[in-house]
Amino acid sequence: MIWKQALHWATFLVAMLVVTSSEVRGVENNNSMGLNLMTILASGTFVAGVHAEAWQVCVVGALLALAVPAVAWVEQSALLFVLLAVLVAFVIASLVWAVHMSRLTVKAG
Repeated sequence: MIWKQALHWATFLVAMLVVTSSEVRGVENNNSMGLNLMTILASGTFVAGVHAEAWQVCVVGALLALAVPAVAWVEQSALLFVLLAVLVAFVIASLVWAVHMSRLTVKAG
C-alpha cells in the first residue's frame, strides 16, 4: 500500500511539474494553469481514496473537483464581488451615520 501511494503521488507530482514547466506556461495563462493544477490535485486525491479504499478521501477529491468550476466563476466575477462589497460598505456606513446622527439629535433635544 505504501509503495502504491508513493508511486501514485509521484505520478501526479510529475503531472503538476509538467503543467508548470516553461514550455506549457508559454501556451496557457496563469488562471488556466491554476485551474489545471487544482483539477490534477482533485483527481489525484480521488484516485488515492479509491486505492486506499477510503471513501472520506474520495469525498475530499470530489469536493475539490466541484470547487474547480466555482473558482473559475469567482475569478470571472471578481468585479461583481468588488462592486457588491462597496455597496454593502456604503449601506453599513450610511446606517452607522444615521444611528449616530439620531443619537446626537436626541441628546441635543
